[in-house]
Amino acid sequence: MESSRNLSKWLNDAIDNDHIIEFNYVALKNIEPCLITALSSIKKAYQIEFERNVALKYLKDDRHKSEDEYYRNFVREVQILTKLNAINNENIIRFLGISKGIVHLMNIDYMIDILK
Repeated sequence: MESSRNLSKWLNDAIDNDHIIEFNYVALKNIEPCLITALSSIKKAYQIEFERNVALKYLKDDRHKSEDEYYRNFVREVQILTKLNAINNENIIRFLGISKGIVHLMNIDYMIDILK
């Protein structure tokens, strides 16, 4: 199993090498909850820079037994979403990138287009 340090490095390397875009969380406004499940929370927000609505999703860290498990689950989901981006189909949600913020210990959101 990979440690949270290795997975954090993978995520930071993906951002540094422009494989994943990092958005500024402060550049979002009108953030409002949409859906809360046992596994995650989804919020709607307006991305000022691109003048579009986006969905923010973050995995709940309280369901994970450790930081390593949290990173494994988060990175696995990001990897799946980036692979889905290769499929050019309007019926598949498009992964835009991530926004890092600090809520409690850690909160990493990722953004997807909201269908209009």
